[in-house]
Amino acid sequence: MAKGKKKEELRIEEKLEQALVPREEWPYEVPENWCWVRLQCLCDDLKAGGDKPVVFIENVNDKINVPVVANGLINDGIVGYTDEKKISKGAITISGRGTIGKAFYREYDFYPIVRLIVIIPKRDVNGKYLKYVFDSLEEKGTGTSIPQLTVPMIRDKAIPLPPLAEQQRIVDRIESLFSKLDEAKEKAQEALDSFEERKVAILHKAFSGELTEKWRAENGVSIDSWEVSEIGNAVKAVKDKYIPNAKENIFYKYIGLEHIEKGKGIISTGNSSDVKSTKTIFKKTDVLYGKLRPYLNKHDVADFDGICSTDI
Repeated sequence: MAKGKKKEELRIEEKLEQALVPREEWPYEVPENWCWVRLQCLCDDLKAGGDKPVVFIENVNDKINVPVVANGLINDGIVGYTDEKKISKGAITISGRGTIGKAFYREYDFYPIVRLIVIIPKRDVNGKYLKYVFDSLEEKGTGTSIPQLTVPMIRDKAIPLPPLAEQQRIVDRIESLFSKLDEAKEKAQEALDSFEERKVAILHKAFSGELTEKWRAENGVSIDSWEVSEIGNAVKAVKDKYIPNAKENIFYKYIGLEHIEKGKGIISTGNSSDVKSTKTIFKKTDVLYGKLRPYLNKHDVADFDGICSTDI
């Protein structure tokens, strides 16, 4: 009896040795009640998808409604439908080709194909937690022409494992924070989408007097003091020219149309030593406006002396 018990204890020890990652191989430290475990020991099954099913349609109907899932991001990898399931809901899939290592938690029955890696977690492992673990990893495939990720390559992957209740808490916190990030991203996109409209509205207020209405009232200035004038009466064209290789040449910063970006102004400069043809000399505070393809609306106010293309 004692002999049989000893054999059973040894079997458990062997299983633990296979399952637990030795401390010297830990990728990083984890809380005391966590452990590092080999992926294969957290799964009831770990395999790859096979060939496309015989029954296959691209559009779902009442009878043929089991998703056929392959490697890919479009439509979460769903490429069509069949009439039988191979994997029950609650599994994780990892893309083995194309976008290597992309993880999905499948909340539905499905049929995996084209070497899509399928992880069926044990009952005491939270599937969504495992999916987020893979999201945090940077899986790299092998191969030159068609890189791929295979089951043997991830079977012994070290996974940080907290108690089941904490796994769920981590999932809840991740999804709460991701939801807030999505909301912030949506608001930021809305602000970007309305940027041009807001910019035009501000400029309209500026040049109709609305923006300085309070200032005029405080300083006793009437809107009647404004006058409408042609732009030619308010500015003058710069005609001073820079001729390369002339004896009196000095070093200048150079501005071409490629150095001005719409909405940002001057983003970079060249220098006069690279200039081969006649250019225009400008001074600090001069307005630079692109004449070539004016619809590009490239302009800025110079904060230095320099030379520019004759297209400006």
